[in-house]
Amino acid sequence: MLATQVQRRTAALENKSSPTWTAQAIMALYELPFMDLLLKAQAIHRLYHQPNAVQLSSLLSIKTGACPEDCSYCPQSSRYDTGLKPEALMPLKQGLETCVTLGMLKQGQEPACTP
Repeated sequence: MLATQVQRRTAALENKSSPTWTAQAIMALYELPFMDLLLKAQAIHRLYHQPNAVQLSSLLSIKTGACPEDCSYCPQSSRYDTGLKPEALMPLKQGLETCVTLGMLKQGQEPACTP
């Protein structure tokens, strides 16, 4: 019974005749059991990405302490006493060089953000 329901719902999801989402396709996706939804998401992900690749990320603090912004959630804000010595904003060139050194950016590669 469950296998038949999953097959029926999956068939509705795989209906490629329409480029837009139909209410039936949305409901079929919504009604999938969680583990089936997870499996389907993984299968779609593997179509477009290397299956066992893991994206590594790094953070670089370009401004330590004494940040003039008052984001109550951020420990870099000057409102918090973190015991760290505040440092000036890192110059762009130094930040880019550090990113290259850490492997966060390739030599000559344009950063994804702009100053």
